[in-house]
Amino acid sequence: MTSVTKLGIINLALHYLGCERITSLTGSNKRTEVMNDLYEANRDLCLEDGGWNFARKRATMTALTAVPDFGWEHQFTLPTDFIKAWKEDNEEDVVAEGSYLLANASTLYLTYISRIEDTSVYSPGFVISCALRLAASACYTLTQDTAKEDRLEAKYQASLDAARTNDSQSNAVEDIDISEFLGDRS
Repeated sequence: MTSVTKLGIINLALHYLGCERITSLTGSNKRTEVMNDLYEANRDLCLEDGGWNFARKRATMTALTAVPDFGWEHQFTLPTDFIKAWKEDNEEDVVAEGSYLLANASTLYLTYISRIEDTSVYSPGFVISCALRLAASACYTLTQDTAKEDRLEAKYQASLDAARTNDSQSNAVEDIDISEFLGDRS
């Protein structure tokens, strides 16, 4: 199986727009410039909007020596690839503020959505969602068609919902009663 590339995602977005493909990420045509300008922000937005399995990371974080001015006992520097918290495995509340996490615990166990630039690990659902998000974002600039922009945004939301469901089901672990399989061995 061939892995997807940034160029492939951009060309899929151009396909959704009904625009001609590009052959390179370098060039001075309008499609190339617009898609290069919008790609990273839309990729990160799509990462933020979903709970993508491939983008989840874990970090054990130790508090900094500097403490917040008020309201919290400890602060932590966010990981450099942090997009959003998936969950904090602490009983106490945690809040993101600027480039810090604030908490009353001195150690945080953080599961978060990370900025993933390596397209080879993207799930098929993410690729479709990202291309639709990118197409919706570029639509007016490239086509001046607001109705198409609305349709692409709706398709993005639908693809995101489907991909989230698929991603969450791939994480599900069923509780199996092993005694059902062993039966009575007497």
